[in-house]
Amino acid sequence: MNVRRKILVTAMVLAGGLTLGACSTFSLGNAWRAPDFAGPPMKNVLVLGVSNSDASRRIFEDGMSQALKAAGVGATHAYATLPEGGRIADEKIKAAVAQTKADSVLITRLLRVDQKAEVTQPVVAGGYYRAGFYGWYGSAWGGMPASVSTYNVLTLETTLWDTRKESLIWSATTEAIQPSDIAKATQDMAKVLIERMKKDGVI
Repeated sequence: MNVRRKILVTAMVLAGGLTLGACSTFSLGNAWRAPDFAGPPMKNVLVLGVSNSDASRRIFEDGMSQALKAAGVGATHAYATLPEGGRIADEKIKAAVAQTKADSVLITRLLRVDQKAEVTQPVVAGGYYRAGFYGWYGSAWGGMPASVSTYNVLTLETTLWDTRKESLIWSATTEAIQPSDIAKATQDMAKVLIERMKKDGVI
């Protein structure tokens, strides 16, 4: 499988949904830098998000591109030249890379969604009736059943590809409780990723 095909395969896994979809502090998981990457750092990044929702994709690409520019890196949101939804043909992506003169493509995909549960177990007090009404009333609250709340934790993978050599030069995973504000979530994730990419010398 050639590298361009790998880029498309990575992108298409996102077709299940780039679900950057109220709290969203992203933490960095594993990060990898190609050992044979000798630079120079990427200076013009094409940001590509793949989602069943065109609106979500555009919000993500806008946010990530703006964050890269603020960090001094040239960046273009892919939807400007690749507005169609669904799977995008290899040749169209190749044309977009040439049109934007991108030296790299940044792709983020949803790797998995894990459902977590948080159980709050109340303190059960004894001697309800001997304590009188007020003692009983307070103890009654202590005897309430445990409360259970569930939430989704997203794990995303971000990869950076050198378009000149068509090779993967950097990848990382990030994790957060599923957010509802996509724009804010993108800002949070971009901050974490860009800081690490700068440290690793790939941008």
